[in-house]
Amino acid sequence: MKLQLDTTEKVIRIDEAVNIGELTETLERLLPFGKWKEFKLETSVQIEWTNPFVPIYPLPYPTYPWITYCDTRTCYDLNYGTYNILTPEP
Repeated sequence: MKLQLDTTEKVIRIDEAVNIGELTETLERLLPFGKWKEFKLETSVQIEWTNPFVPIYPLPYPTYPWITYCDTRTCYDLNYGTYNILTPEP
């Protein structure tokens, strides 16, 4: 799945049809602890896919460029920016 995460505007953009279950599982991995529920979803948008980030699963607390974790790893802050993400196929 290819998606764009805009942490400044809190928007998730996808330009292709995706399975809802797969989307919610992916979003929970990318924005854990329900943080993804604060974002809007935009579909059918044209996205320029440059320098995509490919997350590596499974990691309990992966290192993502858009997240800075607290010491306990149960909370985190979002780093502002726009990130192109190419998730691995299941």
